[in-house]
Amino acid sequence: MAQAEGGSPAAEAAGASSASVKSGKFVFGDGAVYEGEFRETSAGVQRHGEGSYSDGAETYTGSWESDEMHGRGEYRSATGATFVGELKEGLYDGHGVYSWPDGAQYTGEWQAGLMHGEGSYRSGAGVTWVGTFYRGRYDTGKAYVDVRDEK
Repeated sequence: MAQAEGGSPAAEAAGASSASVKSGKFVFGDGAVYEGEFRETSAGVQRHGEGSYSDGAETYTGSWESDEMHGRGEYRSATGATFVGELKEGLYDGHGVYSWPDGAQYTGEWQAGLMHGEGSYRSGAGVTWVGTFYRGRYDTGKAYVDVRDEK
């Protein structure tokens, strides 16, 4: 974790919401910034609770657990893609909406960072796939189809 502006993380803590969770602002050596709740553990300082992280054009605002994005949040990548929904241990997991810069969008269930479960994918060209997704692919009932051409 980074050092808080103006001193140690404990020195910058303000308005603790419980005995173990504090809040503050941290600036990393590469210029990335975290502002929000954290806790001090034997392993060091960890983002934990609600907070915002920004590293240039990449941002995340939402819940953290043990220094990982975990719970409900909103992530924006440096490419302009966005995800709003549930995360588990840093991966999309649960219900969420992912929007690509080309206009494509998936709304539905996620598991371990992949479209997985019931959902709806609309391509940038307007083609829509509604139904069951399995490990990132659309299940036609006869075959699994890649709906997102990454080429």
